[in-house]
Amino acid sequence: MVQQARLLSAAVSNRGGLEKETLHSILTNLERRSETRLRVLDKNRKLLADSSSPELDNEISDNNEVSYDEVSKRISNPLYEFASFPVRFYRDLFLPPVKSIDNPNFYSSEKPFNGSEIRAALDGRYGAVTRIIRREKSVRLYCAIPIRDKGEVIGVILASQSTYRILKDLYEIRLNIFKIFLASVFAAILLSFFLSSTISRPLTKLKKQAEALIDHRGRLSKNFVPTKRRDEIGDLSRSLEELTTRLKQHILFIQSFSIDISHEFKNPMASIKAATEILYETNKLNEKKKFFNMIQRDIIRMEALLGGVREITQIDAGLTEEKHEFIDVSNLMAEIVEGYRFKNFPVNMVAKGTKVIVYASPERLVQVFTNIIDNALSFGGGKPIVEISISTGSKNAKISIRDYGSGIPEEHIDRIFERFFSFRPDNKSNKHTGLGLSIAKTIIEGYGGAVHAGNNEKEGAVFRIELPLARREIKTNLKIS
Repeated sequence: MVQQARLLSAAVSNRGGLEKETLHSILTNLERRSETRLRVLDKNRKLLADSSSPELDNEISDNNEVSYDEVSKRISNPLYEFASFPVRFYRDLFLPPVKSIDNPNFYSSEKPFNGSEIRAALDGRYGAVTRIIRREKSVRLYCAIPIRDKGEVIGVILASQSTYRILKDLYEIRLNIFKIFLASVFAAILLSFFLSSTISRPLTKLKKQAEALIDHRGRLSKNFVPTKRRDEIGDLSRSLEELTTRLKQHILFIQSFSIDISHEFKNPMASIKAATEILYETNKLNEKKKFFNMIQRDIIRMEALLGGVREITQIDAGLTEEKHEFIDVSNLMAEIVEGYRFKNFPVNMVAKGTKVIVYASPERLVQVFTNIIDNALSFGGGKPIVEISISTGSKNAKISIRDYGSGIPEEHIDRIFERFFSFRPDNKSNKHTGLGLSIAKTIIEGYGGAVHAGNNEKEGAVFRIELPLARREIKTNLKIS
């Protein structure tokens, strides 16, 4: 703005005076190329030419072609008023007052050109001042450049601009930013409703369904019904269903176990009761000795049952908490076989040249293998061999324990691992609790494996055990037979 004023001053200086026609011609030739209002005053502060004069075609106002009404409408926009309220409140409450004027037309017919900038220019100096217009909420910039003729000041170029043009862009930007903010808030609300309908409500439904599974006595009262959704909520519901199913199976296991225990204890308790009653009534020494021995056998059986029950309970409660190691099944089985051979039991083993590494408790694996080997030896049918073979699959270690006895009757194959089930053709089943194979199955399944019983094609029974491998097998020259 100052440069434009200097150029106009240079254009009209040293012409022998100031002529209105020349001044009007120069301002007309600007053809609205300037956003600055230019006025020419003589040394008596009389207005000679004005770029915003109606006489010119290129009218330029102090408002830079933006009317006060237009900006006022933007300022009085309810949305803008709402958005700017915090700023206005802070400004009015905390910021110091700013000196301002009410009339945007600082120079008019009622008010002569007597500003400080004009006085400075008439004194031959550069003059400048800014005036804040309260009504328009804008700032007007004024500068005055002296016009000289032969070194004497003969007039003043007064240039002025308003911040209305900047205000217009500012109001537009602020309003658009607030619209974007409101749109973002609206989008966030919609997203919240969407998340509520797709996540929060289904999770709340799952929570209520999970709470309704258990009654006031802590028992499962109903089954968990999963959703058909294919997202994470559906995965969670299916996991809860699986968890509930496992919990229900465990509760059924405990219930059936307690029933089986009470049933197994019922017979020896009844026998002991009958024997004590007879002992109380008879005076014959032979009968007393007979029934005393009967009571002792039943007590021994009850102790064996209690030991087996305690063992199953410990396995079920703390199998995962026991100390685990990386175990080579081939070496462990070789040690077990050597122990049987030391006792003159004919047990043979063949390992197919690989290390078979599993992660488990060595004591528990010894318990599994000895239970099954003992069972095989007891059913050997006089054949002096129990054959053990070890191999590996893609993910599992495979152990096969075979005897050459009479095999398992077909009607009992499905019951062979049931608790307290014992089938002995020699009528010596009272010496066995029927828990050995059940304990072995519980341990193997606790490690994520499986055990199956069946008959060999020719003769004898075979037990096949699978345990998950701990890591990739390492080839060795191991061969034991």
